[in-house]
Amino acid sequence: MACKAFFRRNAVRLGTYEFICPKDGDCPITHTYRRLCNCCRLAKCFRVGMQKDLILSEAAKEARRQTVTQNRQKRELALKTKCLDLIPASKIKHLACNSLSNLSESDRLLLGNVFNAYESTCMVIKNSQFPEFPSRKHTHLFEYLNEYSSIHKVLIEYFKIIPEFNNLSIADKICLIRNQFGVIININEAIIHRGITTNLVVSSSNVYGVHITNRILKSIERIIPFTHDPILLKLLLIIVAFCSGNYRNRNDTGMDQICNDTLSIYYAQNIYVELLWKYILSHS
Repeated sequence: MACKAFFRRNAVRLGTYEFICPKDGDCPITHTYRRLCNCCRLAKCFRVGMQKDLILSEAAKEARRQTVTQNRQKRELALKTKCLDLIPASKIKHLACNSLSNLSESDRLLLGNVFNAYESTCMVIKNSQFPEFPSRKHTHLFEYLNEYSSIHKVLIEYFKIIPEFNNLSIADKICLIRNQFGVIININEAIIHRGITTNLVVSSSNVYGVHITNRILKSIERIIPFTHDPILLKLLLIIVAFCSGNYRNRNDTGMDQICNDTLSIYYAQNIYVELLWKYILSHS
């Protein structure tokens, strides 16, 4: 039994149960011998700073569960009633086709919001400033990343329009974007710049080398068939952004930092995973 679980179960019994030590309170409490004496183990818990008054009662636990349920219901209601209305509805007429008729009204609204959010951020900057990426053949990594940085900043603005992402703490937002940087770059680049250009091949070869470039190009080729769908990859971007794991092959522990509000992140990801699943089923 873990120390926290042991303390929660036994600290509340003080006053109603007598803990007796067979060795006059001098038992060694180690990982191997911790189960031999509950009395000394509980005493050690108090010595290291555990506090009985911080243990929630059953009533407090139930109150917390009710609060979580109420907050979840409020968020669901907000999703049903709040429309971002970022661009004219005429822009998403092709989303309201017969194939989506079996989706609920809230699902169709959420799909429209996702589409509008991406079009008003990433596609606007693409059409106005980055009709082609990269705009020239790069030979240095910092030049290549500097050109992409503006696109990536707008992608972050897209995520910030998503209510579940925007409600997270700054630390969790940074952790998610940092951990999924490489994955979301490939997906986003395939959406806004369909196809593989000469500038991309040459720049990637100069910056990353032939081996990594071949992997990048194969990744883009796998994504291209899905770029003709108006919503699928935009949903996938959100789902990937809510992945708390780190997909990069690095040894530094800082890249494996666990987010603070993992429950909210998991809940948010489930919303869009379920929406993507319904969307795919509506086209099958």
